[in-house]
Amino acid sequence: MKNVLFCSFILLSLAFFGCKKEKTPTACLTFDYYYDHSDITNLKNCSTDADHYKWDFGDGVTSAEFEPGYTGYYTPGTYTIKLTAYSTSEKKTDVAMQTVIIN
Repeated sequence: MKNVLFCSFILLSLAFFGCKKEKTPTACLTFDYYYDHSDITNLKNCSTDADHYKWDFGDGVTSAEFEPGYTGYYTPGTYTIKLTAYSTSEKKTDVAMQTVIIN
């Protein structure tokens, strides 16, 4: 009987305390750019509670780095920079986007 109670206690303890809830990431990006040039400067990833990332610069260039060394665009146009932040299990994600206009 003691073994059954002890095993029940262990299983209940694991159920309540052994599983951590995975936090939902918050994607955040900042940068500076100039309308009359194609330069992107001070590209920063300010995301929280994320384990890995995917950048999409809207021109076919992507990166999985935390803060890639992307420098800019070669063709005038409107581009959307998209940062997807993933949780450890990839079950939770968040997306941040900003649009740039290059003349």
